[in-house]
Amino acid sequence: MNHEDRPSQIQPGYLPPRLMIERREHGAVLFLRLSGFIDEQFDGPGLARTLRGRYLVLDLGGVDRISSFGIRQWIDFISATRGRLQGVYFIEVSPKMVDQFNMVANFGGHGHIVSFFAPYRCDACDHDRRRLFRTDEETPLWRAGQAPPFSCPSCGSQEYFDEDPATYFCYVAQQPPPQLPPEVASFLRNELNYGQGGQRKLKIEKTVEGRFTYVKLSGDLDSDLRAQKLAEGLEGDVVFDLAGVLSIDPVGTAQWRKLLQSLASRTDGSERVDNIYIVAAPALFLERLGRPEDLTHKGKVLSVLVPYACPRCRATTQRLVDFCAYGQELRAGRVPRTRCSACGSPATCMATETWLQRLAALPQPVLDEAQRQGIARLLSATSRPVPPPAGLPPQEVPLETTRPQSGPPVRDTRPLGWPALGPLKDRVRRLLQLPGLLPGSLVVLMALSAAIVYRILTPPEQRRGSAGWVVVEASQAQPPSWAVAAPPADGLTFWGRSARLPDRQQAVEAAEREALLALARNLGETLAERDPLWRTAVMSLYEGAEEAARRSRIHLSDAEQRVVALVRQVPGVTLRPKVYWEKLARGNRRTGAELTFQATAWLRLEPREKEQLLTHFSRREVCQKASFFPYFPMLGWRHELGMGAVLGAVDPQSRLGGAGLQPKDIVVSVSGHEVENLEELCRLLNEALAAGEGSLKVQRGARLLELPVAGRPRRPRRSP
Repeated sequence: MNHEDRPSQIQPGYLPPRLMIERREHGAVLFLRLSGFIDEQFDGPGLARTLRGRYLVLDLGGVDRISSFGIRQWIDFISATRGRLQGVYFIEVSPKMVDQFNMVANFGGHGHIVSFFAPYRCDACDHDRRRLFRTDEETPLWRAGQAPPFSCPSCGSQEYFDEDPATYFCYVAQQPPPQLPPEVASFLRNELNYGQGGQRKLKIEKTVEGRFTYVKLSGDLDSDLRAQKLAEGLEGDVVFDLAGVLSIDPVGTAQWRKLLQSLASRTDGSERVDNIYIVAAPALFLERLGRPEDLTHKGKVLSVLVPYACPRCRATTQRLVDFCAYGQELRAGRVPRTRCSACGSPATCMATETWLQRLAALPQPVLDEAQRQGIARLLSATSRPVPPPAGLPPQEVPLETTRPQSGPPVRDTRPLGWPALGPLKDRVRRLLQLPGLLPGSLVVLMALSAAIVYRILTPPEQRRGSAGWVVVEASQAQPPSWAVAAPPADGLTFWGRSARLPDRQQAVEAAEREALLALARNLGETLAERDPLWRTAVMSLYEGAEEAARRSRIHLSDAEQRVVALVRQVPGVTLRPKVYWEKLARGNRRTGAELTFQATAWLRLEPREKEQLLTHFSRREVCQKASFFPYFPMLGWRHELGMGAVLGAVDPQSRLGGAGLQPKDIVVSVSGHEVENLEELCRLLNEALAAGEGSLKVQRGARLLELPVAGRPRRPRRSP
């Protein structure tokens, strides 16, 4: 087992990416499931370049928030799909995304909404519920702007629609019913188990092979799971395949427990159940139903699906791991290394504390030879990966993803413990038969020769880093002068260096981020010296926020990304730092080689460019006896806002003063329209005041307030 194949340690405190993207390809259909928070980290154009297939199906049911920068990235993503795909179809659109379809022009582009959620609420049992509607079915009620009535399944009371029906159904009512291509309709029906009424129906498949009964569950584990009905006819050894389970609700949880308790109670007679085996158990199942009392004394987990996320492209994937062979490693928090199937970057395990606890409490399954061979035949007949033979040592297992000679990386779906190749002679003979082996070997030898020449020509004091690190590769033969030491602070040169990181691209991005953060700090200090009002109104909002974020290290990367994105968006100025990177190594034959990357970024501005940046952020706009400043990048250390305007001063006798606006307030939107620049803010304020109605959404400290914009000016008190 080489260094790349060694299991990686799960970090219990790992924070998953804010947006998760699950990717699946099925013939001509590419399926993406998005869940989380869409913000400036969402690389819309970059994701669009990875799309393959004729049709794109986007599941938006898990998107619970989208920022202003996220909207821009989303529109760029949808626009980039035009011409690349024959059709884009949105399914299970969350209420937050339905609002954006209604408010933002061209938010859906050329795509069609196939299904969407509508919010309902029951006051009797104090429960919120989302109802799924289909647009390709005959639904005249909501197309007329009315909410269909529903009764609460818990208490039977009448639920009420928790939105304005005419506004909420505006976009979907104007959209013509989509004509689904046969490939898309087949994918929704067969892969996502879409049934009548738009719900994902639970699909149950049963296969009998000797004394084994194979039961495959796909779809939502909900009220469609009838424990008593499914338990009829099950006997001997029962194998449950849960790889296709998408979600589990409380009713499905209760039915599953009832099912296993019913099977575990059969100890004699013709319908006796000896063992209950579970294969491909997803993380959601283990978190909800992975306790020993849920599995009963007959339940044994044979394999689990380990969840992974790519920190680079936010894609998510699952890796099938054999728990029989690797139960001890998984209990110790070690999982196989794998790479993203979309971009090839190293993926990170998304382990939660609950998942780790469930794994630690699972009993170690022990199978005899007859049971192992019987399950292997059964899974082979149903196109599931075959478990490894008993007694295979973990050191012989290939843990890394396989990459073909051309094309995107392919994920190895075999479980850990797959049998290795034959003897060493057979391996060598097969290697010699590979086409292109000799040219590839020559390329490797030339690369090694270049690295040796570089090490010979580079002075020893530059080759050897701290703590025994040695430079084995670099972006250029000799490091530039600015990469050796930080340049003097002249107000025009900005420098950043990354920590030692396992990926080169991560090191380069970290160095560029540090250089641009230094630029943002310098701009704030310069503006504070020039304008006392700016220092009081704007600088006081973020002063100390960066230090507090670095000290706590909570969402530190998110804050840095926000600041850098705001600096880069200034029109007319291109900020592209120069970067020098090094590949470092240390170790010996006993401990093995350890590799890492470190990068340095250098940004030099012309005086004209520096003044252009200062002018952009210092300009002041006076509207309705109130002065506003543009949203400054350093505010990203404190607030999760992508745009807005900072109120510097306001006349308390003006209409805005009467509405309750105060200095240091950040105006985010006016009457539902987000503030993108100062000119847009003044136009929206004048229109709202002229109409005599509207509201302001204001960030004041840690609170997000909504103030009436049509307040009347305060009259001065008459002295006695």
